[in-house]
Amino acid sequence: MMHPGQISLWDGSAAEPETQGSLPDGDRFDLVAVGGGYTGLSTALHAAAKGLSVLVIEAGRIGQGGSGRNVGLVNAAAWLPPGKLRDTLGPVYGPRFLERFSRAPAYVFDLIERHQIRCEATRSGTLHAAHAASGLRDLRARHAEWQRLGEPVDLLDRDAMAMLTGTAAFHGGLLDRRAGTINPMGYCRGLARAAQALLHRTLRALLHLGCHRAHPAGAGGTGSGMTRVTGAWLNARGTQQVMALLETAGHQALAVGGCVRN
Repeated sequence: MMHPGQISLWDGSAAEPETQGSLPDGDRFDLVAVGGGYTGLSTALHAAAKGLSVLVIEAGRIGQGGSGRNVGLVNAAAWLPPGKLRDTLGPVYGPRFLERFSRAPAYVFDLIERHQIRCEATRSGTLHAAHAASGLRDLRARHAEWQRLGEPVDLLDRDAMAMLTGTAAFHGGLLDRRAGTINPMGYCRGLARAAQALLHRTLRALLHLGCHRAHPAGAGGTGSGMTRVTGAWLNARGTQQVMALLETAGHQALAVGGCVRN
């Protein structure tokens, strides 16, 4: 049951506490990440590991958007079949995409172990169920492609699926042993805690995008002048503030990984 003020069941069940802090006026940062979801927090964590000073700006709470509300699956690939992805992305980027996505769950679980993130992580794989005979034919084709790539994906018949799910309704399924599950809000908060520990300074969720308080290095000071804008949910006013920040920072690079709302 959700309680008043909770944004999801994950919010109430996450073992990781919320991470906040104060921001001294006049500070300079090598990197400013706008949006306290997976993209912004992972960017902050990896940048901090490289010795950069980082500020994360979030309009609400850490993990308030889709990062803290999703179903919590750690998947190893997109839903499109491997062959379709190769055809769509081409002979260079298609295989590269598949290889990186296949490694992604292991990388996530390594981060969880390395930083002791309390997010109810499990590595028992995920099931893709075939609700009809046509669905099973599709899964057979996918399985054949993953086998050619040497990935640990198993094709299950009706009986095997019944043993795992408790119902005989499915014609079969795929067990992707690379994948797993997490508490998504716990993972968000754990990323924030880990980044904060590396930075030896505070990350703060700045309400209403107080971007005028953040001055990345290069805006009148010394430094790389690099600003990254990552996964942020912004209203029109917030978008204007972010654009103003970027203009005054003299940014050299810009990465946008979120959505802008009207």
